[in-house]
Amino acid sequence: MRSRWGVAGLLLLAIKVSGLKTGDLDATMGLQCFQPFHSKFVNCSWLTWESQNANAIYVLHYESLKLGKLLPQFDQIHSVVAQMGQNWLVIERWNLTHGDEYSVWMEVRSADGITVSKKLNFSLDELVSGTPCLPELDHVELDCSEATVTWKNPHWSEFHNDQPLTYAIRYKASIDHEWTYETHLDQENHELYDLKPFTCYEVQVQCIPGNKKDSWNEWSSSKSFCTCEAAPFGQVDVWQKGCISDRQNESCLLLWKALDPEAAQGTILDYEVIVQDHSKAVHRMNYNCCQALIPITAQYVSIAARNSVKKTPWANLSLEKTELPGPEDITVVASEDLGLNVTWKPSMDSQWVQPQKYVVEWRKEIIDSAGVLLNWIRTPGSSTSALLRGEMDNLQ
Repeated sequence: MRSRWGVAGLLLLAIKVSGLKTGDLDATMGLQCFQPFHSKFVNCSWLTWESQNANAIYVLHYESLKLGKLLPQFDQIHSVVAQMGQNWLVIERWNLTHGDEYSVWMEVRSADGITVSKKLNFSLDELVSGTPCLPELDHVELDCSEATVTWKNPHWSEFHNDQPLTYAIRYKASIDHEWTYETHLDQENHELYDLKPFTCYEVQVQCIPGNKKDSWNEWSSSKSFCTCEAAPFGQVDVWQKGCISDRQNESCLLLWKALDPEAAQGTILDYEVIVQDHSKAVHRMNYNCCQALIPITAQYVSIAARNSVKKTPWANLSLEKTELPGPEDITVVASEDLGLNVTWKPSMDSQWVQPQKYVVEWRKEIIDSAGVLLNWIRTPGSSTSALLRGEMDNLQ
């Protein structure tokens, strides 16, 4: 048992190593010490210099702070030299005394001279134990926007059930880089609130014995979970491309944009389209994304996106034509690395009506019977310009 904990502790320290840049050694040495559970030594590790100082010699010094002032035999500095390329050293347990306090520091000898690190003070009671304090994530109970994370610490409970533990957890969406932290938890479960629906997260937990001040242990391995779907919000952006009328086909092409993933809050199963014609007859149809042929007699169209929970509010489009004037003085100017900048002015016609929104439509200058190359954006009725982003060659 003792050998197993000791090896685990050494491996834990070994993975902390990273390059140390030349500069303020006091702030960047990264000296850490802890005693693996049931072991007879204290292990100290540090960050090493970069390759140009690969020949540097690392010396670990330590001294007593309490007994050294009272007893002459304890009043001395002990030194241990690391082997070349090694970033850790062991202080034998019999050289240290419970109840005493110690100061430990690094000395780096290189071609640039001798540099001394900032001192680290500790007692044996304050050293973080390794593996036995490493909690294990148990399970996650899910709701759409909440999750209860549960963990256990079997090794610590077995050997130190008389010492309280403090926990912290951190979690993030799988696609994110930044963690959200919840600290100073005194029980082996915690509820996470305001999670995004239909999102996968990963969570980790760490702990520290109640008498170990602020020396946190390693983070546990990650546990992943995904929240469930929620009702989609927003409205589908719907538009139409002109109508076709010949002997074989009389129809209009209805177009819409796929609901934004954040608004979808799940997998969109289909889009429900309701069409009302001049005779007030109503036709209800379901489509995949993102176009449909509708009767040329269609007067009004409503569309909603549906996931497993609910549908979005209906988006409505009137296909009736009016004789009202449109905007004037339309210009298009290429903006380098941005796209095309379209500008216009309100009509000076006496019948001009201030619109709620403008729709700027564009397409490639080729025959586009399928309508897949047609695109559009909406701008507020108070606007007089719109920026069309993307590849804009041969547009009209």
